[in-house]
Amino acid sequence: MHRQRQSGGAGRPVDFTAWPAFVRQSVSVSTPRKLMDAALKAHVVPFLRTRGFSGSYPHFRRALADRIDLVTVQFDRHGGAFVVEMGSCPVDGVTMHWGKHIPSSKVTAWDLHPSQRRRLKPLEAAGTDYWFRFEAGDYDGVATQVTECLTAIAGVRDA
Repeated sequence: MHRQRQSGGAGRPVDFTAWPAFVRQSVSVSTPRKLMDAALKAHVVPFLRTRGFSGSYPHFRRALADRIDLVTVQFDRHGGAFVVEMGSCPVDGVTMHWGKHIPSSKVTAWDLHPSQRRRLKPLEAAGTDYWFRFEAGDYDGVATQVTECLTAIAGVRDA
């Protein structure tokens, strides 16, 4: 039910056969956003799981003895790009400025004040550009770059 070949950027095909079955099924109607979601689920989600993160795409958390590490993927509403936001909170979760408490099992990076989270910067990005761009169609390559960037920061290395 999935396409055998789709542009993977620079004339490279996307290898759908390498992706898990549940991911291949979600790409039956191929749009750039769905293809990027599928690539992130095939590459980044397993990467985070092996490092102790739980949660469901696009929000992940990892409970450590002294903090909860958070990772969230947020897409550009105009398409073609996304950011990865990261942060940490106390082990008991966070309390919003209006008093609502969000427990550690439900907290996401979006629940943190913007000053308490940071954006992962793509390796080739210049200046203050924190967007991972997939307009060229290299979905697997962009997803792999996310895992490389996450590996480069101490907060997402093996716990």
